[in-house]
Amino acid sequence: MPKTIYITTIILISAWLLASCGGDSADDVQRPVEKEKQEISIKTNVKKMTEGTTRTGFYTNENLAVTNNKFYCAAYTEGTSTSPYLSTGVTYNGSHWSFDDGSHQWPSSGNLDFFAYMPVVVSGEDPYTYAPPSYISSFTYSATTEPLSHTISFACSDLPMAYTSGSTTGQGSDLKEFVYALALGQNGTDNADGVNLSFQHPFTRIKMELSASQVDPITIKSITFKTIKTGGTFTYNGSTSTWDTSEGASANFVATLNQTVTITNAVQTLGEPYLMIPQSWTGQIEVRIIWDDWGVQKEETLTASAPTTWKIGYSYTYSFTISKSALIVNVARFTEQW
Repeated sequence: MPKTIYITTIILISAWLLASCGGDSADDVQRPVEKEKQEISIKTNVKKMTEGTTRTGFYTNENLAVTNNKFYCAAYTEGTSTSPYLSTGVTYNGSHWSFDDGSHQWPSSGNLDFFAYMPVVVSGEDPYTYAPPSYISSFTYSATTEPLSHTISFACSDLPMAYTSGSTTGQGSDLKEFVYALALGQNGTDNADGVNLSFQHPFTRIKMELSASQVDPITIKSITFKTIKTGGTFTYNGSTSTWDTSEGASANFVATLNQTVTITNAVQTLGEPYLMIPQSWTGQIEVRIIWDDWGVQKEETLTASAPTTWKIGYSYTYSFTISKSALIVNVARFTEQW
């Protein structure tokens, strides 16, 4: 009898040891370690570069942080535009961009759609209110999941506008052009090194220059762009940008120069660069000139036609050849990314 009890005890102990060491034990299963949430970081660039030398108010990759230093950014669960995952200003602190309201982490699952614009008008007290500049109105951003689509829309009725330091044309001095960025389907895995916000220009830029003159010296009083659209509604659907100017007002735009130039072999810049509403323009131009005719100041208004379709994000240079009785205009479109 005692021998039987001893054998039974050994069998029970062996069974317990096998159960404890077996691979089927719940305690033996390797549990996944929850991944620590990653912090969202932001990188920026300007998709279309400024042609020529940098001018105050035009954003470039080199002067973006210095010139602007702040923009508005919102992130939404992919395909939605209500209850943003984050909505705040983003400020350059000398070495990187940081959110005004503190750090944000990527969600544990799913993608985010990022939307941003600059310049930004900040008002109120913490929490601050962020808004686009005053010349941008009726601003909306919308998105849907099914079908997946994204739409940016805003109205502008205050162009043309000069953007050089000290300018009082259009919106006043030292204002910045409005640019926007859209980065869709972002997540912590694919964007661990940061969300790249590529800002785009919704307007057209024009500049003017004197390529040749038969009058020396000559004072160019003004250059008038006849009957242009000064406003319209911009729409970006995630792939295509359009301007609707059907409801926009038309007016003559007069660039007052009072600029005296002398004949040289070099091309001479006239006035400032301007932002325009993209449109198909008839191209009627008037140039008022004054020259000295043996001590008598004579004035002439010269006209020419240079029909141009101003496209979104392009820069156009109007190059004038002037005599006392004739005006020749050549138009060059910069396609190397403004």
